[in-house]
Amino acid sequence: DFHPQQHRGCHSGSAAVSGLNAELLGLRAREKEQLGRLNDRFAAYTETVRQLELRNAALRGQLEALRQRHQDPPRLHLLYRQELRGLRGLLQAEADEKRRLEAGREQLRRARSQLEGRSEEAARLRLRAEETLRAVREEAGRAALAVSRVEGSLGSLLAEIAFLRELFGAESAALAAQLRAAGGGPAQALAGAAKPDLAAALREIRAQYEHLAARNRRAAEDWYRARFAAAAELAGRDSEAARSVREETAEYRLLLQSRSAELEALRGVIEALNRQLQSAGDRQSSELGTCRRVAELEQEISAARQEMAQHLCEYRDLLSVKMALDMEIAAYRYWPPAPLSPTGWCQGWAVAVLSLCISFRKLLEGEEIRLSYSSPL
Repeated sequence: DFHPQQHRGCHSGSAAVSGLNAELLGLRAREKEQLGRLNDRFAAYTETVRQLELRNAALRGQLEALRQRHQDPPRLHLLYRQELRGLRGLLQAEADEKRRLEAGREQLRRARSQLEGRSEEAARLRLRAEETLRAVREEAGRAALAVSRVEGSLGSLLAEIAFLRELFGAESAALAAQLRAAGGGPAQALAGAAKPDLAAALREIRAQYEHLAARNRRAAEDWYRARFAAAAELAGRDSEAARSVREETAEYRLLLQSRSAELEALRGVIEALNRQLQSAGDRQSSELGTCRRVAELEQEISAARQEMAQHLCEYRDLLSVKMALDMEIAAYRYWPPAPLSPTGWCQGWAVAVLSLCISFRKLLEGEEIRLSYSSPL
């Protein structure tokens, strides 16, 4: 059996042991925590030591390499020289590349300026070509107008020739009828009659057309040569500009060919008109001889008319004198032997004047008949 005081002493001792155990447990927990931190720090320290050892080994290797370099200076000098030569070569290559790039930039600038100049020149050439084309079209229009005028002149000449042929035929028929009525035969036409100056006019027109064609051809050839040279120069500098110039040259070549074809057609028309005029002149040569003969006969007839008019005036003067003499003779013929009364005397004069008027009328009718026979148709 225990004493109560002993029991209280035991109870206080167990409480102290429990407090001590709790303190020991807290201390153990703190020690574990500190031990974990120490383990972490030791692991970090170990890693740091390992890295430092690796770095130390690398530094030792570098030191050994430096020592070897210092122990072999000629090789290091050669290495330095090789490195320096390499750097100098690289610097020279960079300088050459810089100069090449600057030259290329300058060349590009010149090419740009040349392209701008060529574009301006192409624009000027285009305007000039348009003006030339406009002038060629105007020349072609004038040539067509001249051809139409020549055709109109030819038509008027043919119409005039036909009219003259009809007129000459009518006058020839009238002259032949008059000559047959007069008892003579028609005269022969004169040989070698002169042709009209149609050939000279045609030659002049043809010379003008040939001069116009030659001038247009020379202008076109000069322009084509200049354009072709410009196109060749542009083709050597820029393929795109050369292609456009070649296209324009082809267009102008086609235009030149079309103008040449038009000129050839006009020349053919002129030659055809020349042949027609030549054939018409050949056909009308005999008629022209007849026309000359008719003109000569007209001149002779005009001279005969003038001579007949002069004779007629003289005849009228003589007729007036004859009438005056006849009136006096009639007055003396019907004069009474004895004096008559005024009434008888007047009747005698009236009979005399009436007989004179009848005879004068008959004379005038006979003269008109003779004049009508002698006048031309």
